[in-house]
Amino acid sequence: MQIVQETLRQFTDDLRLILNENLFEIIIYGSYVLGDFRSNFGDLDFLVLTNGNWNDKVNGSLLGLHEKYRSQKQLLLHQLEGTYYPKSFMRNPENTLLGLYIGTGRMKSIDSRKTSYMDLRLIKVKGLMLLESNCSIYDPSEADLRKEQNADIRGFRSTIENGSQVDFGFWISLIHWCARTLFYRANGSIGSKTVACQWCSKQSALSDFQELFKTAEALRYPYQERTIKDNTKMACIKLLDMIDT
Repeated sequence: MQIVQETLRQFTDDLRLILNENLFEIIIYGSYVLGDFRSNFGDLDFLVLTNGNWNDKVNGSLLGLHEKYRSQKQLLLHQLEGTYYPKSFMRNPENTLLGLYIGTGRMKSIDSRKTSYMDLRLIKVKGLMLLESNCSIYDPSEADLRKEQNADIRGFRSTIENGSQVDFGFWISLIHWCARTLFYRANGSIGSKTVACQWCSKQSALSDFQELFKTAEALRYPYQERTIKDNTKMACIKLLDMIDT
């Protein structure tokens, strides 16, 4: 899409002005490289690698850039969501490091990995490198991925038990996560939210959850103000239980 190309060119130009020679690579992944991106819905995922660390002034400039993107909503720059790391991150993502996280609802400095192993696997296989540096990408093992999936399950359970931040979007995100996890475990490849939900809807072993997958298939952030029935919530928890076992 032309508007995406214009968005990525503007983003690249802006980062060159702020980071100068410290800019190493800009990688686009997520729904865009999976062919499931929708303008003004969901995120345009990025990962920026720098040659080294940066100071507080640069950090402030990067935050200001994304705040401007969000407020002005020109092109699709307001959909950019991702992380900034020094390129040493790709040698060992678990090392303590200084970076920057640009999320849907918050932007903050970070000192640990925020990019999931599943995203790193996707970047390894399909990541779009805007600067064509052909940089090395950390390749997580299957043990890494399974450990992360188990941690995600615990995180979902903790949020449900705590009761805070459990809104409509949370349940849809849970269904999307379940669909993509099941798809990966069965096929060994990463599917988009649409592909994963469609695949899960066709599996006889998942017949009890077909309505969940059909509901979540077409939905992307930002969500309209909606509520989910208690029986749907229980079905989501049952689906999570199935994946856990």
